[in-house]
Amino acid sequence: MAAFIRHGLVKGGQERNIYENILMIMSRNKSGYKPSSKMPYNRRKKQPQAIKLDSTGESIASKGFHRPQTHYNPPQDVADRINSVYKIVTGLTSVSDARLNIPEVKFRFLNACFQEFQYSVPNSLLSTMFTVDDVVEFYKTPVDKIAPLDALNSMKLPENLHIQTEYHRFHPETDTMFGGISAFPKSSTIVTGLKYKKKYKGYDAESPWAKYF
Repeated sequence: MAAFIRHGLVKGGQERNIYENILMIMSRNKSGYKPSSKMPYNRRKKQPQAIKLDSTGESIASKGFHRPQTHYNPPQDVADRINSVYKIVTGLTSVSDARLNIPEVKFRFLNACFQEFQYSVPNSLLSTMFTVDDVVEFYKTPVDKIAPLDALNSMKLPENLHIQTEYHRFHPETDTMFGGISAFPKSSTIVTGLKYKKKYKGYDAESPWAKYF
């Protein structure tokens, strides 16, 4: 190995010094010498502080699966009011095929629409507002903040369809119709959420083989 390094990697007058260094390192390794792998304290990289998401998790848990939205019921004269706002902001008299190509004009126009309807275009849809017609279509769309499951309670459903929003959990102490016997005797009903532990009582199913152990 030393001969290969000597022949292939070094040239000129440096080969003797490098060869001697290789022999010295090999002799140190044979004697049990190991270079220190510990980095000096002043050269150690400080680990970045971990980002805590406790507040974000609490916010999501309080809101549930339904994202918060502002209720919006569009008026009848949406198009006329938006066209009037556009004329005031730009000073133009024609609104047909008006495009929002200039960022400053687009910002002023959408801000004026927010002042007019007290309802703004969300950030996720700003890139889709290319023309005044797109803005008119957005403000014509109603927004209902009621969750779909809650909306079923106020809907007229078919006679053969029933939605049970307050679901029922089996417990042998309260469900005594069949002597507290479950259709799934080996399955437990475990309530893990702190909120629903006060509302629903958990139940641990006993294994039929537990008496043999």
